[in-house]
Amino acid sequence: MDIKDRLRALRKALNLNQTEFAHELGVTRSAIASIETGARILTEQMLRSICLKYKVNYFWLRDGKGEMFEHVPDDMLDQLVSEYNLTDLDRKIISAYLLLPEEKRTVFREFLNTVMKD
Repeated sequence: MDIKDRLRALRKALNLNQTEFAHELGVTRSAIASIETGARILTEQMLRSICLKYKVNYFWLRDGKGEMFEHVPDDMLDQLVSEYNLTDLDRKIISAYLLLPEEKRTVFREFLNTVMKD
């Protein structure tokens, strides 16, 4: 899998279309499309921006090594699980939430606020 293929896989894993993905990075849809087709290269600056914005493993995106996303250190999750007597499902929910891009966290928080007001 080439970097262009990993970029496409990442975008799809985030459930974003090219327009949404590009908007969050401050570029045009055609810039993303050009990178995904191989017509343009993914610059180091764009690569780092993507990793920072979406908590992506830099080495996975650049070289295909490791996991797609950075992981929350297990010791932090273990501490929360122990301190609050959390279940395995609780742990999975917290971990998944922390891996969400900020805009999806915002949507999730707004949803919870709406549900909790009723």
